[in-house]
Amino acid sequence: MFARVIALLLLTTGALSAAEFPSLDNLWQQTQQAALHGPVILKLEDQATLRLPSGYEYIPQPEASRWLQAIGQQGDSRLLGLILSDKQEQDWMIRVRLYRDGFLVGDDTKVDADAWLARLQHNTQQRNAKLGEEETQLAIAGWLAPPRYNAERHQLIWSADMFQQRGDEKEALAAHVSALLLGREARLHFRLITDHSHLNERLPLLQELLNQVQFNEGKRYEDVTPQDARSKTDLASLVAGPALPAEGMLVQMSQLGVWRLLLLLVLAVTPIALLTHRRNRLRLAPPTSP
Repeated sequence: MFARVIALLLLTTGALSAAEFPSLDNLWQQTQQAALHGPVILKLEDQATLRLPSGYEYIPQPEASRWLQAIGQQGDSRLLGLILSDKQEQDWMIRVRLYRDGFLVGDDTKVDADAWLARLQHNTQQRNAKLGEEETQLAIAGWLAPPRYNAERHQLIWSADMFQQRGDEKEALAAHVSALLLGREARLHFRLITDHSHLNERLPLLQELLNQVQFNEGKRYEDVTPQDARSKTDLASLVAGPALPAEGMLVQMSQLGVWRLLLLLVLAVTPIALLTHRRNRLRLAPPTSP
């Protein structure tokens, strides 16, 4: 599985060459010694638990970050660990992260796959415009799995079809499937990385693991109170990035509500109306004696 995991990550970044594989063997062995094998109940800090089924292994911190950094990936303070299969022929992995940025409202009625795709493609093009012609650029072809929100479990799953391009050369990237699990004061982010040919097989696997996550009592989505801190982001921004200029204005207008919008219109029109009225009075008033 050692070479298979690296090959999968190379498909994502191309950070290493095959010649560097042997130098990482010792580190991989150390990583495996720290791995926890299912069935086991994992504590995801103070927020939730994951009942890891048989057939899976979990690499905790700090070994998870150490391993990712060694193969040219980024490890960060939000990373909790990595989930892998304990079967040698399986070449996929899941990164588990925790974001403590407050309560994030989930609403399936606001999921607009077409609008989010246009937004994601626009933001990707904006990013590419800042790069040189010789630098590797990212492109979004569409959805591998369009955004789908489960209101009962407060989960959002999506996957963009990405490829990288340098000049006229195009290279497919591994399939990245993201899943958000929303809680009262934090959100969990599971990211599955696999190859395109096995994506349909891996999606049920990801869902199985998501179903084994349970937020602790008092940390659940439904435990939120009016006094709890709210997240400054939303689902659309997490999936597709910043709102488009015109879209952002519409969002702000909708957030103001009808009555606030009417009040703003009144405040905007009133000075004009008063000025017009004053001008009319000046026209109709009799001339004053010198």
